[in-house]
Amino acid sequence: MASLPQRHRDYEASVRRAGKFRWLVKGGTALSKERWQALGEGLEQGDKPADAVVAWLHDYGVKPGRLLLDKAIARGVDSLTAEEQAAAQPLLTFMQQVERRPDWLDDELLVLGSRVLDRVHPVSYYVLRDAALMTGYLSSDLNKPLLMTGALKGGASRRVAQTMKWFADCAKSGGLERWGDGFRSTLHVRLLHAMFRDSLPKHADWDRDEMGLPINQTDMVATWLGFSVVFLGGARLMGVPFTARESKAVMHLWKYACWLMGVEERWLTDDETEARRLLFHIFGTYRGANESSRQMGLALKGEVPQIPFKRWRPLVWRWEQAKHLSLTSLFAGPAGMRRLGLPMWMPPWYPMLAFPINLIRHGVLRLSPALQRWAERRGHQAREDLVQLHFGIETPDLAEF
Repeated sequence: MASLPQRHRDYEASVRRAGKFRWLVKGGTALSKERWQALGEGLEQGDKPADAVVAWLHDYGVKPGRLLLDKAIARGVDSLTAEEQAAAQPLLTFMQQVERRPDWLDDELLVLGSRVLDRVHPVSYYVLRDAALMTGYLSSDLNKPLLMTGALKGGASRRVAQTMKWFADCAKSGGLERWGDGFRSTLHVRLLHAMFRDSLPKHADWDRDEMGLPINQTDMVATWLGFSVVFLGGARLMGVPFTARESKAVMHLWKYACWLMGVEERWLTDDETEARRLLFHIFGTYRGANESSRQMGLALKGEVPQIPFKRWRPLVWRWEQAKHLSLTSLFAGPAGMRRLGLPMWMPPWYPMLAFPINLIRHGVLRLSPALQRWAERRGHQAREDLVQLHFGIETPDLAEF
C-alpha cells in the first residue's frame, strides 16, 4: 500500500477528532478505516480531464490554446473548425464530459436552490465569509496553496470579491445551465485550479511527500461542504429555517456546481446529514492551525476597511467588521479567534441579535408565495449590488489564468 501524505493524520487520531462532533450528526461521526484511507488517497488525486487540458495547453501554446478554450466554453465545441478540433482532443474530451447532464440532475431542485439562496441573502454572505472561509483557515493545510498563489500579495479584498462573483454566478436563476454565467465561471475556476495543480508541485516550497497534490480531491470536497453544509448549518444558527426540500435543493445546487468543478461523483450527495458526517470526517484528518492561519485571518479581517462603502464609510466599515468578528467568534470560539489573530474578547452578539429577527422575517415570508418572490428578487439584486461594491469601479471578473 502506497504511503499517504504526511499531512493526513493517523487513523486513531482522526477517529478521536471526528468523534468530538458526534453529537452534531444524527447517527454519529464514526470514521471507518476505508473512508480514512480514501480521504488520504484523495490528497494525491487531482482532476484528470482538466489536468489533461492544461497539459495540452503547454503543448499547443498557452495563448492560442486559451483562445480555443474560451471559444469552446462560450460558444461550444461546434464553433471550432475541423482543424482546431483535431488539434484539441483533450479540450473536446473535457467539454464532452461537462456538457453531459448527470442522470441525477434535477432541474426543479436547481430552481428551488437558487430561490432559497436569493431569499436568504445577506445571511448567506455573512455565513460563507465568516463561518466557511474564515474558520477554514484554522485548517492550515488548506492555506498553503492560497499563500503560494499570492493570496496575501494581491489583497484579500479582490480575492473575496472574485469568490463572491463565482457564488453569485452559480446561485442566480439558470446560472448552472449550459450557457449560464455559473456554468462558464465554474469551468474557468476549474481550469485555473488545474494550472495551479500543475505549477505548484514544481516549486521548491512545495513538499509533495508532506502535502500531496495542491487543490486535490479531498480539499475540493471540503470546499464543496463549506458552500453547502456549513452554509445551511450557519444560516440556521442565524435564525433561518429550511424545509427538508429546501435543504435538499441547496445541497443539489452545490452538488452539481462542484461536479462541474471536478469533484468526483462518489463524494457528492443531496443528503445534508451524510454530507455533515463527511465534513467532520475530513476535519478529523486535517491538521490544525499554524502561523499561516493568523496571516490569513488578519488579511481577511483587513479586507473590510478596503470595501468602498458609498456613505459614512469610516463608520460603516467598522460596523461591518464588528459583525464579521462577532459571527466568527460563534464558530471559532476564543481559542480559534486567538489562532486567527482576531480579538478573543468579541462575543457573538450579532448572530444572537439576528436570530429572532430572521426567524420572524422568514416565518412571515412563508405565509405568502408573493412575499417570498418579492424577498427573492430583493435578495438577488442586493447580492449583485454587494458583488459590485466589492469590486468598486471595476467590472466584476474572475482570477486570470
